[in-house]
Amino acid sequence: MTAPLSVHTGGTEIPVPQNFRWPGGKRIAVLFRMAFEAWSDDHWPGVSPMGNPLKPGYPDLNARGWAEYAYRRGVFRVLDGLAHHRVKATVMVCGILAERYPHIVKQIADAGHEVAAHSYTMDMMSVYMSEEEERKNIQRNVELIRKATGQRPVGWINPRGTPSPNTARRSSHNRAGSNSSPMRKSSSTMPISAKARTPSTSPASLSPHGPIAAPATM
Repeated sequence: MTAPLSVHTGGTEIPVPQNFRWPGGKRIAVLFRMAFEAWSDDHWPGVSPMGNPLKPGYPDLNARGWAEYAYRRGVFRVLDGLAHHRVKATVMVCGILAERYPHIVKQIADAGHEVAAHSYTMDMMSVYMSEEEERKNIQRNVELIRKATGQRPVGWINPRGTPSPNTARRSSHNRAGSNSSPMRKSSSTMPISAKARTPSTSPASLSPHGPIAAPATM
């Protein structure tokens, strides 16, 4: 029987050994993530640069403009910075951006960065979905990113890092197209080794660049 993939669904957390070292004997690893996110056309971030949220029912054009900065300017500035410092990152990509701006997502992948699936939009959260809805959402994102980049995403992370009870199993076992291998990991719960399909004891083993993302609890 496959071990549970999440401490929230019966899995057992495996503490990192006290003498753990990264490759080369390093004590510290610095991970770089970029969130390339978007909301549905009639939604916007619940948190904007302004500290006083508007009353329900009123369009927050400030928050919408803040979110749109990502694909208008922000992503290119971050990619330039990463290239300048010769750093590779994990980029969490919403499916709607792979669908509407595939050239940008391809640019991210072509630069050597990992691309992770991050729901179709930020307002489509797994915790609100049935298991079948979540399965379709994950598969939809895998296909959109694969179509844009020519590669399957390396893993999955839910909006705001909040999984459903089914997320780890659904993302680890997801199969799409002709490639039947599962995504390597889901970082919405904890680092996961898809090879063993159990929590990994060595974060360094999850990816050529380290973990796809640090768990929200760290």
